[in-house]
Amino acid sequence: MEMAPTYYWNWLLALEMFSGGMAGAAFFIGAMAEFFGHGRLRRITELGSEMVLPLTALSFLALLLDLPLQRVFFFWRFLIFKPISSMSQGVWLLISFTLVAGVIVPAILLAGGSPVFLYLKKREELGRSLSFLQGKEGLRKFLSFIGMLLGVGVMGYSGVVLADKSVPLWSASIFLPATWVAASFTSGLAAIRLILILRGERGEAAEIAVSKALKISIFGMAAAIVVFLVASGSHAGALLWSGWAILFWIGVVGVGIVAPVFLEATRKEKELTSTILVLIGVFFYRLVILYGG
Repeated sequence: MEMAPTYYWNWLLALEMFSGGMAGAAFFIGAMAEFFGHGRLRRITELGSEMVLPLTALSFLALLLDLPLQRVFFFWRFLIFKPISSMSQGVWLLISFTLVAGVIVPAILLAGGSPVFLYLKKREELGRSLSFLQGKEGLRKFLSFIGMLLGVGVMGYSGVVLADKSVPLWSASIFLPATWVAASFTSGLAAIRLILILRGERGEAAEIAVSKALKISIFGMAAAIVVFLVASGSHAGALLWSGWAILFWIGVVGVGIVAPVFLEATRKEKELTSTILVLIGVFFYRLVILYGG
């Protein structure tokens, strides 16, 4: 009898999916704030753009380190676009998203004086060198829309790739990509909120809006996971009562969903803790799906 192939993927691939999905979600959320916030949520737009480049850089680094040593020096081959190669498609999707959402859009914001890339020592000098981009708000909004579409692709692409593999847990239900997008969206909101809190912007309009959205998103992610597990039938046992059940129930459900909801409802001064727990839970979900499969 023919056996299903085994995929030896480790935590670095989970990190690549986690950081890439968070980047796509952060930019998408920022663009939505731009288009529907009527100027009140500009801070979310700025942070969503600022976060893309560091997160996608981390994603590329994790992808590179995940390769066997003998293949690291041939990574350039993935840059040759191959329509039938899922790896090539994923790399070019991430590259396109990084250029649009992580380089060009924040460059226009920086040229216009927006407080992005505050951690750069020569930020003001860089902004002056980009003076030719000043006043290009129409171009920025157009590219933001393109970035949103690419961001959705980045959020869900790896989930689609997994669902296409002949691994029962991954392919048993069509809802795995939906959980991937829901988890990415939740992590993007949590990451933006974390930065707002760390920068002392708790209680301001942007942080309040993100906090409300995050609470809804946590329930949305939980609902998506439940639908995925129910639709997966007996194959869901790989998460519910196999060797990875402990990580799923404690890491994903307990740490990533139940604990943040409890803290948000009962401990108003624990926003930082609950936000970090959400991020940990989303990473554990990536991990448990890979290993559980």
